[in-house]
Amino acid sequence: MKIAVLGSKMVGQALSEKLVEVGHSVVIGTRNPEKTKASTETSQLDPVSFSEWYKNHSTKEQMVEPAIYGETTMFISGEDEDTKNLVITEILQKFGWAESQILDLGGIVNARGTEMSMRLYFQLAAKLGTFEFSFVDVKNK
Repeated sequence: MKIAVLGSKMVGQALSEKLVEVGHSVVIGTRNPEKTKASTETSQLDPVSFSEWYKNHSTKEQMVEPAIYGETTMFISGEDEDTKNLVITEILQKFGWAESQILDLGGIVNARGTEMSMRLYFQLAAKLGTFEFSFVDVKNK
């Protein structure tokens, strides 16, 4: 499958690397490709610069290695059932997500709730001093 990932920071790097690893053709979209490829900037969230990552492709994150932190849940939303099934079988399961870890929230309007949960996630990360935790659907376990 040909996939475009918009964003070249930590999330874009992790997704791109894993998508290539499981056999997809990936293009990374960024505002200024030459500047991004040459970037040596790092931060607490991005400890590896894009130029270094681009050379080595060494990013591993929970979203593409779900077993890292044990039990966790991946939430998906969308209107087209065939597309959601394709995402589940061609991407999520190849990344290592078990069917029992994937929770379909329904239509795309429900994605807004998932997006808003990131505010809580970052507040927890600041309080805990780490990003090494996850949300888990305990009712369906």
